[in-house]
Parts: sequence; C-alpha cells; structure tokens
Amino acid sequence: MIDNNTDTIKQMNREGHSTLLAGVVGAPERCDGPLLEAHFNYPVSVCFDPKTKFIYVCDLCNSRIRKISREDGVVTTIDYGLTCPSSCCFYDGYLYVSEQNQITKLCPETAEATCFAEIDATSVCPDGKGNILVTDYGNPGIKRITPDGQITTLINTPRKIVGICVDNEGDILFTDFMIRKIKISSPPLTSVFYELLTETGSG
Repeated sequence: MIDNNTDTIKQMNREGHSTLLAGVVGAPERCDGPLLEAHFNYPVSVCFDPKTKFIYVCDLCNSRIRKISREDGVVTTIDYGLTCPSSCCFYDGYLYVSEQNQITKLCPETAEATCFAEIDATSVCPDGKGNILVTDYGNPGIKRITPDGQITTLINTPRKIVGICVDNEGDILFTDFMIRKIKISSPPLTSVFYELLTETGSG
C-alpha cells in the first residue's frame, strides 16, 4: 500500500497491522537503492506481478515507475517516458498505467510503451477476463476496455470515483468516498451501496 503523506510504501498483514516496506519517511526525492534507503516523491498507486513478485509504483512527482524487488531488497527506476503516472495495474505480463488522458501499456521486460486507450482515468484494474476496468474522470463512471482497446460504459455515477478493484466473485468494488459494489454476476447490472463506516473509540 502507498502512503503519500510520508512518501513511503507499506505492507499490511491480515490483522491490519502495517510496516514500512520501502522509502524514507518525509524525504521526497528520487533515489534508488536498498528498500529503506530509497526515496519516493508522492507515490500514488501500487501493483504486483504475481510471477516475478515485483512491486510497481507510480511515483507521481518523479514522473517515473519504480520497481521494488523484495527478494533483492532494492528499489530501481524504469523510465518509460511517462509524464504523470497516476494509477497502475498488472495483468498478463503487462503494466497498465493511467496518465494524462490515456492508458499506457508497458512491457517491463523491454521497457516498450504503447497507447492502449485514450481516456482520462483515475484508476485502473483487470477484471480477470482479459479486460481492463477504468474509472473515467471526465464522465464519472466505470468503463471496460477490451484487449483491442474498445471502450464500453458499464455504469455512470453521479460522483467521481477514486478507486476500483474486482473481488473473487467477479463483482466490482469502488469508492467515491463511500464503498460501493456492482453486482456483475447477475445481469442486468445492479449497484449495491455500502456506506463506509469508521469506528470511534472513547479515548
């Protein structure tokens, strides 16, 4: 998980406890090296390659993709020529990054970058069926992009969406500062709304 308030990357266990994985707290720069000596500058998104176990980070203010190798214990920089990487996901050997009105498809092995689709997306994720789901900033809603770049609208929303993922049932979870769920498994599409609850203690 990213913590852009401290410019670091953290990891959380199943009990909800987080520990520092990479970065130096409160020291926004661009510097590769050992996990706890490398610097980030406002990281905003993170994704995982299950095959190589690499973690990829959109380092927004450095305009770079950073790669974390827990096995080697180092952070490196991959320069794809991006200008504003704001969200990323990994699927089927490729990295998909949203930046400045388009989704860019990146090959980590060759550092090749191509335009996958022209859309102003705030977040991206795979749907597990070969498509990429994105949240549209200009026309609030969720879009599906097929492998050949065809865009269709799944649902329009009254407010801008800031995060999206797909659960084990194939349903879509998203947040527009409340947690919401779209039931994909039983067409026609229905949206079930869950208010984000927070627990408060007595101090």
